Amino acid sequence: MWWIYFHRGQEVAAEKAEKASRPESVAHNLFTYGHLPIVVGIILTAVGQDFSLSHAEKDASLKTASVVVGGPALFLCGNIWVKLSAVSRLPVSHIAGLMALGLLMAAFLFLPTYALSLGATMSLLVAATWEYAALR
Repeated sequence: MWWIYFHRGQEVAAEKAEKASRPESVAHNLFTYGHLPIVVGIILTAVGQDFSLSHAEKDASLKTASVVVGGPALFLCGNIWVKLSAVSRLPVSHIAGLMALGLLMAAFLFLPTYALSLGATMSLLVAATWEYAALR
């Protein structure tokens, strides 16, 4: 999550806010509203990690799957919002990560909690690696 958040996107967002004719309005939109889903996604991910560590081998319940997969999904949605607002370009890597998380959510009934958590982590890793490679 750190890599996705800090790699280039936040730098570009800050530059856009500084160069805008009304920087306070742009900064308010990007760094207040845009960051709400990011922060909530991080918190949900932490709750999901607690669930997955305390019940790793049990089959995932809807509640567990919702936070284990929903936290990273909300985080990616917030990052898409901020990056789209900053550069007017849809980060395809994040859309791919959301699609992978959607597939994972669709299969949660068949997976133990640790596999769900591992899949969510891999989805974020793929999105981060893809974005890094695309921006090089």
